[in-house]
Amino acid sequence: MYYDPKDTTMTRTSGRIDWYGRSREWKDEFGFRAKDEVEKPVDQWNRHEVIAAGDRMVNLLNAKLVSGAFDLSHTQGKIQVQSELAEIFVRRIELQPRKEADWKLAASVSA
Repeated sequence: MYYDPKDTTMTRTSGRIDWYGRSREWKDEFGFRAKDEVEKPVDQWNRHEVIAAGDRMVNLLNAKLVSGAFDLSHTQGKIQVQSELAEIFVRRIELQPRKEADWKLAASVSA
């Protein structure tokens, strides 16, 4: 399953939902690059933005909307950074108050 902001709502009951733009031909190879790759090449920093607004959340990677969710049960709590079975390098973490545009973007992922 792949996230598509123009597609119908998906509910995950098992497995995973891949981010928008993830290549269906993806290979576990160093330096693999898809035709429409959203991530920057190796040795360049990516900018990952998570906007949480009420029961909605959107993820942007290098200013491209790659996933979103609504009707979330957790609307407050800890902020944690996690990587699944791989090391992760973080240059900087910033917390900023939401702007009006953030609320509008988060609202756009609703059904």
